[in-house]
Amino acid sequence: MSVSLHSTSPQPERIAIVDDPRFDAHQDGSGQHPECPERLAAARAGLYAVVDTSQRWVVPAREATDAELVRVHDPRYVARLHGALAHGYGNLDPDTYFCPATREATWLAAGSAIDLALSLVRGDARRGIALLRPPGHHALPTCSMGFCLFNNIALAAS
Repeated sequence: MSVSLHSTSPQPERIAIVDDPRFDAHQDGSGQHPECPERLAAARAGLYAVVDTSQRWVVPAREATDAELVRVHDPRYVARLHGALAHGYGNLDPDTYFCPATREATWLAAGSAIDLALSLVRGDARRGIALLRPPGHHALPTCSMGFCLFNNIALAAS
Protein backbone atom coordinates (compact mmCIF):
# COMPACT_ATOMS: atom_id res chain seq x y z
CA MET A 1 0.00 0.00 0.00
CA SER A 2 1.40 3.41 -0.87
CA VAL A 3 0.82 6.48 1.21
CA SER A 4 1.12 10.01 0.01
CA LEU A 5 3.31 12.12 2.23
CA HIS A 6 1.73 15.24 0.73
CA SER A 7 -1.17 15.61 3.11
CA THR A 8 -2.58 18.45 5.09
CA SER A 9 -0.66 19.44 8.19
CA PRO A 10 -1.19 17.19 11.18
CA GLN A 11 -4.03 18.10 13.46
CA PRO A 12 -2.18 18.97 16.71
CA GLU A 13 -5.24 18.62 18.89
CA ARG A 14 -6.11 15.12 17.65
CA ILE A 15 -4.79 11.82 18.90
CA ALA A 16 -5.26 8.78 16.67
CA ILE A 17 -6.55 5.89 18.77
CA VAL A 18 -7.06 2.22 17.99
CA ASP A 19 -9.24 0.42 20.51
CA ASP A 20 -11.65 -2.46 20.12
CA PRO A 21 -13.47 -4.63 22.67
CA ARG A 22 -12.40 -7.77 20.78
CA PHE A 23 -8.90 -7.32 22.23
CA ASP A 24 -10.34 -8.07 25.68
CA ALA A 25 -11.42 -11.58 24.68
CA HIS A 26 -7.76 -12.72 24.50
CA GLN A 27 -7.42 -14.32 27.96
CA ASP A 28 -5.53 -17.23 29.47
CA GLY A 29 -8.57 -18.55 31.33
CA SER A 30 -6.93 -18.64 34.76
CA GLY A 31 -6.93 -14.93 35.50
CA GLN A 32 -3.37 -15.36 36.78
CA HIS A 33 -1.31 -14.40 33.73
CA PRO A 34 0.30 -10.93 33.84
CA GLU A 35 -0.84 -10.20 30.26
CA CYS A 36 -4.55 -9.84 30.92
CA PRO A 37 -7.48 -7.64 29.86
CA GLU A 38 -7.11 -5.56 33.03
CA ARG A 39 -3.85 -4.11 31.70
CA LEU A 40 -5.66 -2.70 28.70
CA ALA A 41 -8.61 -1.56 30.86
CA ALA A 42 -6.21 0.50 32.98
CA ALA A 43 -4.63 2.09 29.89
CA ARG A 44 -8.08 2.87 28.46
CA ALA A 45 -9.26 4.45 31.68
CA GLY A 46 -6.20 6.65 31.91
CA LEU A 47 -6.35 7.72 28.27
CA TYR A 48 -10.07 8.42 28.15
CA ALA A 49 -9.88 10.36 31.42
CA VAL A 50 -7.54 12.93 29.85
CA VAL A 51 -8.39 12.90 26.14
CA ASP A 52 -11.69 14.52 25.32
CA THR A 53 -13.91 12.86 22.73
CA SER A 54 -13.40 15.81 20.38
CA GLN A 55 -9.63 15.15 20.40
CA ARG A 56 -9.90 11.48 19.41
CA TRP A 57 -9.29 10.36 15.84
CA VAL A 58 -10.62 6.81 15.82
CA VAL A 59 -8.70 4.35 13.68
CA PRO A 60 -10.97 1.33 13.17
CA ALA A 61 -9.53 -2.05 14.03
CA ARG A 62 -9.02 -4.37 11.08
CA GLU A 63 -7.30 -7.68 10.54
CA ALA A 64 -3.89 -7.76 8.90
CA THR A 65 -3.62 -9.72 5.71
CA ASP A 66 -1.16 -12.57 5.44
CA ALA A 67 0.63 -10.52 2.74
CA GLU A 68 1.21 -7.77 5.33
CA LEU A 69 2.32 -10.24 8.00
CA VAL A 70 4.97 -11.86 5.82
CA ARG A 71 6.69 -8.50 5.35
CA VAL A 72 8.05 -9.13 8.87
CA HIS A 73 7.25 -12.76 9.73
CA ASP A 74 8.30 -15.97 8.03
CA PRO A 75 5.36 -17.38 6.00
CA ARG A 76 5.84 -20.77 7.72
CA TYR A 77 5.42 -19.10 11.12
CA VAL A 78 2.20 -17.36 10.00
CA ALA A 79 0.89 -20.71 8.73
CA ARG A 80 1.85 -22.45 12.01
CA LEU A 81 -0.01 -19.77 13.97
CA HIS A 82 -3.12 -20.25 11.83
CA GLY A 83 -3.01 -23.94 12.73
CA ALA A 84 -2.10 -23.64 16.41
CA LEU A 85 -4.71 -20.99 17.19
CA ALA A 86 -7.48 -23.20 15.85
CA HIS A 87 -7.09 -25.50 18.87
CA GLY A 88 -8.77 -23.70 21.77
CA TYR A 89 -6.42 -23.05 24.68
CA GLY A 90 -2.69 -23.56 24.94
CA ASN A 91 0.77 -22.02 25.00
CA LEU A 92 3.03 -21.12 22.10
CA ASP A 93 5.98 -20.67 24.44
CA PRO A 94 6.32 -20.45 28.24
CA ASP A 95 5.09 -16.82 28.30
CA THR A 96 2.63 -16.70 25.39
CA TYR A 97 -0.79 -18.29 25.73
CA PHE A 98 -3.72 -18.52 23.35
CA CYS A 99 -7.46 -19.04 23.65
CA PRO A 100 -10.33 -19.29 21.14
CA ALA A 101 -10.40 -15.48 20.72
CA THR A 102 -6.64 -15.08 20.25
CA ARG A 103 -6.58 -15.57 16.48
CA GLU A 104 -8.99 -12.69 15.83
CA ALA A 105 -7.38 -10.41 18.43
CA THR A 106 -3.88 -11.11 17.08
CA TRP A 107 -4.72 -10.37 13.44
CA LEU A 108 -6.74 -7.29 14.51
CA ALA A 109 -3.85 -5.97 16.60
CA ALA A 110 -1.41 -6.35 13.70
CA GLY A 111 -3.67 -4.72 11.11
CA SER A 112 -4.62 -1.94 13.50
CA ALA A 113 -0.98 -1.11 14.28
CA ILE A 114 -0.32 -0.82 10.54
CA ASP A 115 -3.35 1.44 10.04
CA LEU A 116 -2.46 3.63 13.01
CA ALA A 117 1.00 4.25 11.51
CA LEU A 118 -0.54 5.04 8.13
CA SER A 119 -2.98 7.46 9.78
CA LEU A 120 -0.09 9.33 11.38
CA VAL A 121 1.88 9.44 8.13
CA ARG A 122 -1.18 10.87 6.35
CA GLY A 123 -1.44 13.58 8.99
CA ASP A 124 -4.81 12.56 10.42
CA ALA A 125 -3.31 13.25 13.84
CA ARG A 126 0.08 14.17 15.25
CA ARG A 127 0.14 11.53 17.97
CA GLY A 128 -1.32 8.09 18.29
CA ILE A 129 -1.86 5.26 20.70
CA ALA A 130 -2.69 1.65 19.98
CA LEU A 131 -4.65 -0.04 22.75
CA LEU A 132 -3.90 -3.54 21.49
CA ARG A 133 -3.86 -7.07 22.81
CA PRO A 134 -2.06 -9.29 22.53
CA PRO A 135 0.89 -6.92 22.70
CA GLY A 136 3.28 -6.96 19.79
CA HIS A 137 6.86 -5.93 20.28
CA HIS A 138 8.80 -9.03 21.39
CA ALA A 139 7.83 -11.55 18.69
CA LEU A 140 10.59 -12.60 16.33
CA PRO A 141 10.18 -13.30 12.61
CA THR A 142 9.85 -17.04 13.26
CA CYS A 143 8.35 -17.34 16.75
CA SER A 144 6.26 -15.80 19.48
CA MET A 145 7.94 -14.40 22.55
CA GLY A 146 7.13 -12.42 25.70
CA PHE A 147 3.31 -12.50 25.36
CA CYS A 148 3.58 -11.35 21.71
CA LEU A 149 2.48 -13.41 18.69
CA PHE A 150 3.35 -10.87 16.00
CA ASN A 151 5.70 -7.92 16.16
CA ASN A 152 3.15 -5.15 15.61
CA ILE A 153 5.83 -2.46 15.96
CA ALA A 154 7.85 -3.91 13.09
CA LEU A 155 4.68 -4.42 11.05
CA ALA A 156 3.67 -0.78 11.56
CA ALA A 157 7.12 0.32 10.45
CA SER A 158 7.10 -1.92 7.40
